[in-house]
Amino acid sequence: QQQQQRQQQQKQQSTPAKKKAVTPRKGKFTDSESQLWMKRYELLKAYKEKHGHCRVPYKFPENQDLANWCKRQRYQYKLYVGAADTSKKDSSMTEERIRVLEDLGFCFDMQQTAWEEQFDKLKLYIEQFGSADVPKTNKMIGRWVHIQRTRYRQDMLSQDRIKKLEDVGFMWKSPKLIGRRNKQQQFAAKPKPTAITAKPKPTPISEKPEPTPIAAKPKPTLSHCTEERKSAEGAGVQD
Repeated sequence: QQQQQRQQQQKQQSTPAKKKAVTPRKGKFTDSESQLWMKRYELLKAYKEKHGHCRVPYKFPENQDLANWCKRQRYQYKLYVGAADTSKKDSSMTEERIRVLEDLGFCFDMQQTAWEEQFDKLKLYIEQFGSADVPKTNKMIGRWVHIQRTRYRQDMLSQDRIKKLEDVGFMWKSPKLIGRRNKQQQFAAKPKPTAITAKPKPTPISEKPEPTPIAAKPKPTLSHCTEERKSAEGAGVQD
């Protein structure tokens, strides 16, 4: 048994170890890597045919693998552009891939891509409500719309973005805000009413003087009546 074990060990040592099969490379990538890349590229083409653009959302439940692939292309492009001309081996991006993606309309700028996604939401809002006046309280794009107006006032918005927004009827001042300001201006322009002067208090009516009492005629006395009777009788005798 020991001899058999030794013979088996000798055979194992003499037999060369099998090498793992290596996928042949054509330039920088293996055939399988190139095929996988082209498969994702074809999915991106199908996405564009359906949606009209190549801006696959970061979160895309319908095909999250495609969304992750698009993010990797942007990251690899950033590495490729930032690397020295003599050392771009750390990036899987190539001039050929850049050309193919750009011809399809793929955007490598992450900030521009995010802006375009919000712009698409604005167009959906306009289709639904018939107006580009999005209230700031709108959770979907209200804050984004406010930022565009702020950057426009600060002269921080590119002419390309200004044109895109104006082409869909975007207003740089909210109509509601304009209406409120107009009302305030109209109110401020109205002449202030003159203060009503208090009417002078009527002078108190002086109390009328009490009428002087009429003196009472003296009552005729008895002697006076006798004299009047005698004078009357005397006048009768003369007649």
